[in-house]
Amino acid sequence: MEEKKKLRFWGIEREIEIVIVADEEPVFEESQKKAYTEVFNNVDKFIRETELSVYNYYMSIYKELREQFIFNTNEYAPIVNNESEFAKLVTPTQIMFKETFGQNKTKFGVLFNCTWDKSHGLAVVFENGKIKEVGEQDIIL
Repeated sequence: MEEKKKLRFWGIEREIEIVIVADEEPVFEESQKKAYTEVFNNVDKFIRETELSVYNYYMSIYKELREQFIFNTNEYAPIVNNESEFAKLVTPTQIMFKETFGQNKTKFGVLFNCTWDKSHGLAVVFENGKIKEVGEQDIIL
């Protein structure tokens, strides 16, 4: 199932694709329904946790990224002083609710396009309501 919702990340309203992965639509797992409800019942808290985790992730890797780029370093991996400046580097695109195949857990990810890794993007994975990992999108795909 796919739908779109307008959500505000870093104060910018974006249209985000909401995807619930299922082998047989519209048969969704209880864990997916639970995760969806948890996210949208606490959307402001969830978005803020996501924003902070992505910002902190970038701040932990940007120096290394800057060493990798020979050209256009300030375009791909600029030095940022705050979250407002950072917000220009990432664009949230999707929230994906994954199947857990009967495991007693909820799992979903927030996917972003980002300036420093245009081919792999960025994702934040939540498991049981807590951030489990931040990295390239393949951690949730």
